[in-house]
Amino acid sequence: MIFMVRRLSDIQTRKSDIFVVSYPRSGNSWVRFMLSTYLHDIKTDWTNFKEHCPMMYHTDNISLNRIKSPRVIGSHELYDQVPNSVYIIRDPRDVMISQYFYNLKRGHIDCEFDEWFDRFVNEKPRSFGSWKENVKSWFNHADYFIFYEHLLEDTHQELENIICNVTDTNTFNRDRIDKSVEWCRFENMKRLEHKQGYLKSESKRNIPFMRKGKSKQWQVFLSNDQQNIFYNKFKGILDTLNYDK
Repeated sequence: MIFMVRRLSDIQTRKSDIFVVSYPRSGNSWVRFMLSTYLHDIKTDWTNFKEHCPMMYHTDNISLNRIKSPRVIGSHELYDQVPNSVYIIRDPRDVMISQYFYNLKRGHIDCEFDEWFDRFVNEKPRSFGSWKENVKSWFNHADYFIFYEHLLEDTHQELENIICNVTDTNTFNRDRIDKSVEWCRFENMKRLEHKQGYLKSESKRNIPFMRKGKSKQWQVFLSNDQQNIFYNKFKGILDTLNYDK
């Protein structure tokens, strides 16, 4: 019987599975593409990623069973026990901005940013919990934490760290690391998105899925009042994660 995967508990896990988890718009596709490209020695792109490193919501039990090990599976779920989990944390102010443009793209919202800001800061109920709830649920459970900002600063080193922490090897192939990082550069993923028409038919506005891919966008995008409101609301967890005011 074929059924769509809706929850982490729907997946019949393998010991070698790697689960890449994050709040939406935190770099999940980027990390999955790099891991898939490295582990399976292929050029992962927008036409084949569902066959090699699917987001769990895009697949079914039969398709998952066909993927060779080690499988790379993406998720935005609150914590549930899975093997070899990598949790990506991104500055929530950049997450908020990125989510706004993605939701505009898909037609999920039709509002000015100020309204979206209020929704995010007030942590309105949503499918994956609030950003804070999602991050906190994985705090003491993920096998490896990675910061999006660290990935930007030293992608090679961070990919090596992931491989060493969630696979059964303590060694890695530097040439394949280099090729994986190069192939999955933001500019190339954005080029491939446009060339392969990823989400084109499902988009209401001409906004790229791979939009900016930078850190600290919030410093120029948010007003001074919004920056202060956000920091006061999330001060505890921002300080814990060493994010600047």
